[in-house]
Amino acid sequence: MAILAAVLFSVVLVSLTPPALAGFDEGLAAYDRGDYATALKEWRPLAEQGHAGAQNNLGAMYEDGRGVPEDKVLAYALYNLSAANDSSSENKAWSNRDWLAHKLSREALLRGQELSRQLAQPGNFSKALDAYLADTARQGDNPPARNAQKPGKGRAGTP
Repeated sequence: MAILAAVLFSVVLVSLTPPALAGFDEGLAAYDRGDYATALKEWRPLAEQGHAGAQNNLGAMYEDGRGVPEDKVLAYALYNLSAANDSSSENKAWSNRDWLAHKLSREALLRGQELSRQLAQPGNFSKALDAYLADTARQGDNPPARNAQKPGKGRAGTP
């Protein structure tokens, strides 16, 4: 009877493990081995659901141009959104956002703040992100803020 209870407890415990955590960890492992396409695939849906760690890590990808076009404005917006979604001291988005803000022009900073507001609207994350990416691709937009000095590796990670 004790064995049956232990097995049932294990099944219940596994079923309560949030699937988001598994996707986040898979994305982190992919990022660490340089498989940025898989990291993006794992983190984007989580970021859309409000996962602050995934939002921060997408910001790091866009800031450094790892598997995505380098875009400091978008990186700032994602860091800002992450910081708003998780105000804990463990969330690296606060320091990432503040560090990057010092590198952006006033215009780029305002664009990043507006994009943050658009991304934060309920149910609007993918629509706003896709529209922004399409717009910058169509315009060949390459503001100086995108070319700010790159930080060293390691800005992505657990929140």
